[in-house]
Amino acid sequence: MDKEVIDELFSEEAEAQLRHDEGELAEVLGQKRAAAAERLARIAELKEELARLQDDFLSDGESLQDLYDDLDFSQQSLPVGTAVDDLAEEMCRAADDLDAPVDALSDLLLFRFRGEE
Repeated sequence: MDKEVIDELFSEEAEAQLRHDEGELAEVLGQKRAAAAERLARIAELKEELARLQDDFLSDGESLQDLYDDLDFSQQSLPVGTAVDDLAEEMCRAADDLDAPVDALSDLLLFRFRGEE
């Protein structure tokens, strides 16, 4: 602590001089709350977009898997057939990888800034 703070704490004056008045504090808090609300709205948008991307990856992966499963064995063994299977797996893995960021954004929305009106 700096000397000014220590002197203020042990001051015998009946009324200490305030560094910031209530109006200033209310204004700063209001601005910060508004900024936090804007950020939370942006996080909600990002979460929805990531969830849509995850659904798209999963849908494309499943449709490619269905196509691969519909190929006969000789087509599945060809480079093109193998590429279909590989891409289907990669898209499903990409959808799975998006679970962590979607969950993290959900946690931010649930647990941050809850003490406000």
